[in-house]
Amino acid sequence: MTIFASDREFLLIRDFITEQCGIYLDNKKKYLIETRLSGLAEREGCRTFTDFYYKINNPANNTKLRAMTLDAITTNETLWFRDKYPFRVLKEQIVPELYHEIKTGRRREINIWSAACATGQEPYSAAITAYEFYQSHGCEADCQHQVRILATDISSKVLAQAQAGSYDYIAICRGLGPAQISRYFRKEKEKGC
Repeated sequence: MTIFASDREFLLIRDFITEQCGIYLDNKKKYLIETRLSGLAEREGCRTFTDFYYKINNPANNTKLRAMTLDAITTNETLWFRDKYPFRVLKEQIVPELYHEIKTGRRREINIWSAACATGQEPYSAAITAYEFYQSHGCEADCQHQVRILATDISSKVLAQAQAGSYDYIAICRGLGPAQISRYFRKEKEKGC
């Protein structure tokens, strides 16, 4: 069963989400709150979104429900080398310039922050990009000591997936070719009975 939000309830929940994580849902996104949060609201014993709002906004409640709410509302769309242009700039300009600064003593390491990393394909793509640059200069061993990647996401659920670095075949194929798959990934042993 789906709980439907009145306009007032939509605004309460929308503003709470914006306050908590900066995600802004315009007035046409009421359906997102209904479809993504009604099941959670029902499981929490709420009959309306007003009840749910008071439950998630109560400071006495633990933060688990708030985290579950934000996990449910976020869209965790990602793929390997998503939006080709940033990775081309990383490969052709940013990494070479920062690598040159390391070689000339003006920098000790390259720091990359992948905000909103979802399940991790984007920070791993940045790692592949940096590694391939270092490899093309014959110093791939230096890459792991000189390149640091910080991957963050508001959703603890998808961040845990990113940290695990384990992907199914469909996720692996979204943006990677066979050569990259065989080079950078290994198939886990089949889980038997």
